[in-house]
Amino acid sequence: MYLKKFKLINFRKFAENENEIEFTDSQGIKKADDGSINIASTTTLLVGKNNSGKTTVFEALDKLVNGNSDSNSKPKFTFDDFNYEYIKKLVEEYGNDKYDVLPSIEFVLTIGLDKGKDDLIVNLGHFIPIGYDPDEIKIFAKYEVVESEIFKEQVKNEINSEIYTEDNKIDCFYKLSKIINENLFNYKLKYYDENGNEIKKFKLSNLIDFFKIQANKVTTDDCLSAAFNSIITARNKSDKFYDTTLTESHIEGINKELEDKFNTAHTNEINRTLTSITDNDITVKLRADLTFEKIIKNIVKYEYKENNNFVPENQFGLGYTNLMVIISKLVEYMEKYPESSFNSKINLIGIEEPETYMHPQLQELFISHINEAIEILLQQHEKNINSQIILSTHSSHIVNSKIHSGGTFNSINYISANGTNARAVSLNDNKISPDGETEKDDFKFIKKHVIFKASDLFFADAAILVEGTAENILLPYFISNDNTLNKKFITILPINGAHALVYNNLIKLLQIPVSIITDIDVVRNDSESEDFKQITSIKDRDTTNETIRYYNNNSYSLNDDTDYFEDENIKVFFQKEENGYIPTSFEESIILANYDNEVVNSALKSTKPRIYTEIVGEPVNYKNNKDNSYKWQCKLSDDKTKFANELLYEMMTTDSIINLPNYIKDSFDYIKSKLEK
Repeated sequence: MYLKKFKLINFRKFAENENEIEFTDSQGIKKADDGSINIASTTTLLVGKNNSGKTTVFEALDKLVNGNSDSNSKPKFTFDDFNYEYIKKLVEEYGNDKYDVLPSIEFVLTIGLDKGKDDLIVNLGHFIPIGYDPDEIKIFAKYEVVESEIFKEQVKNEINSEIYTEDNKIDCFYKLSKIINENLFNYKLKYYDENGNEIKKFKLSNLIDFFKIQANKVTTDDCLSAAFNSIITARNKSDKFYDTTLTESHIEGINKELEDKFNTAHTNEINRTLTSITDNDITVKLRADLTFEKIIKNIVKYEYKENNNFVPENQFGLGYTNLMVIISKLVEYMEKYPESSFNSKINLIGIEEPETYMHPQLQELFISHINEAIEILLQQHEKNINSQIILSTHSSHIVNSKIHSGGTFNSINYISANGTNARAVSLNDNKISPDGETEKDDFKFIKKHVIFKASDLFFADAAILVEGTAENILLPYFISNDNTLNKKFITILPINGAHALVYNNLIKLLQIPVSIITDIDVVRNDSESEDFKQITSIKDRDTTNETIRYYNNNSYSLNDDTDYFEDENIKVFFQKEENGYIPTSFEESIILANYDNEVVNSALKSTKPRIYTEIVGEPVNYKNNKDNSYKWQCKLSDDKTKFANELLYEMMTTDSIINLPNYIKDSFDYIKSKLEK
């Protein structure tokens, strides 16, 4: 039994669409036959930029599970938990005298049943029709007004067609917020089955346990000690590790000894003094109240050994401290984990943004560290843990680790902003790569290639896919000098024209604006190649570029009117006419757009001094660069990286920016137009 899906409707940033999170089963959090475990493939990931809505998912689970001990109590929801756009629509409805819909927040929990685990579904019995043997069960939780007629009357009096005008929309919005806040006592969290029947006497806390680890809470010098205190306290209560009776008897004996000594030494004198100054019979009795928890918290001190030296806790690096706090919280959870809940409850472990304070390498290894910790704990306890791990992050390194360690994109939930609302998209292998042998190879490629900045796609405002190294070196400098693009996170992913198609499905799922900058790759005959013939027209010519072929109605044929290709959030850019010629590579485009530029000429001369003299001549005639751009392309074929680095050096040291080739400029304009919407 596990949480399969979680839908948030009109809760904070989540509206009525694109609002469902998908989770993976907990089957991997147990020892395999060889004693190993792999939590990566069974860890649910929430990825996205800051303020996208990741924390909202954690807050919703926490409010539903931990905020309400019983279904009849007042939940910890406020007006601020209602979706802003949803409230605006309701205000408009009320302003048109339509009062059928009242403000509510809804959640849909889909519970997956694994019949092979012999799940005890007694807590779900009310949601299962008699005689029905489901694979999954839906629970509808709705936070709604109980006394609806009273609420409607209040709304009618404050918001109606006579009051609601263009000028006072905002006033009406705040009137509704006030009404909701004043009626929070009249709101209840109710549960319904799939048929809309209310299920009473149901407690979500009896079905789900949610243990949240706030990984970014390294705020005190003794946070490690506090974490280990809770571990030792939990272990002390376990018969497996300690004789708790003996421990308690020791503490009781200490309390008795303290009472006797202090009463003898001090209390009797105090009582004689009190008697002498008051008519009332007042006496003092000292009672020692030493507990195991107090001993651990206030008496036991921790020392941490590093290279045979003991290091004070406050001298630990924040990154390692954060990691150790997370692991200690997991240890605490494992110690307290009731084996009786293995098949009867859904146990969720939420870790929020663990990358805080961690350097990139530690982030990359985070999942493996957690994996090792859980493996050791399971060996100690000789038990399985039926828990799902939910991890939110904006670290590309943790995403890399998840994909590589788990070997899958499954259960990665991409959360992004869609206007003022959040948009949740669940990724999985089938969405990214369709079935088929070729696609399987593509999928292998994408899983391995993702480490080369590809995971930045999950956190970028936009992306540019480029041919190779030269573009990857120079485009960041061009972007940094663009006053619009330099304010956004534009990730650049070097990948050749053919392999750009591998990312097609993933890019469409993410829906961020993407430009593919690729070479037109015009086919030349042997004589044209030998003579370094310049191209002035692509009429009736073919390309060898598979990306262009794919978007060109599966045709290799080109014409002068062949334009850039656009498909949803993707646009493909290739070389266009540049100073009278059509370049066929990035380097040739740079040369044609800047044939007489001193910075470009300096880079060409540094890269190929002999060829430079041969082409430009003596005295120098820059026009020769333009008329021999294809020759330059051929001569630079083995030194593209060197040329790019030389050009970058020249631009940086002279604070120069060269002319962008037309297709690069068009690509930037496309990205800017999308980001401005």
